[in-house]
Amino acid sequence: MRKLVLLSIVLVLLFTISCGGVSKEAYDKTAGDLAVKVAQLDALNTKYEQVNGDFASANACLNHVKGELEIFNAIFIPAMTGDLENTSREEKEIVINELEANIRAMDDPVLSRKYNDMKYSGDDQAMVEFFLYLLEDMQRTLE
Repeated sequence: MRKLVLLSIVLVLLFTISCGGVSKEAYDKTAGDLAVKVAQLDALNTKYEQVNGDFASANACLNHVKGELEIFNAIFIPAMTGDLENTSREEKEIVINELEANIRAMDDPVLSRKYNDMKYSGDDQAMVEFFLYLLEDMQRTLE
């Protein structure tokens, strides 16, 4: 884009010069205007790169929290509504496999450890610690 603007201005200058000449004052003014526009374009490109980086960072945070919410909902909602009680063993295995795949995808060793503690101990405290970690990590991510 920047090259196109510069090329267009150079072509206009060449066309103007070839059509009868340009005074030194007019040339100097145009060259000065060009320098100002190039500086403005550089500043805008820098700002764009900064904003684009900020957007990418915010998007990554939101995707992280979205993954944690999916994990939270996959366990908490069925447990509270009793939906798991009314499903077959095969359906439960599918739900558990999807849940474990989502946990692995988070690439969070603490989350994985807390899930395994909850899964294998059957202890209420382990379940509370798992949910508490999820909620606290969501809060940390969004800060």
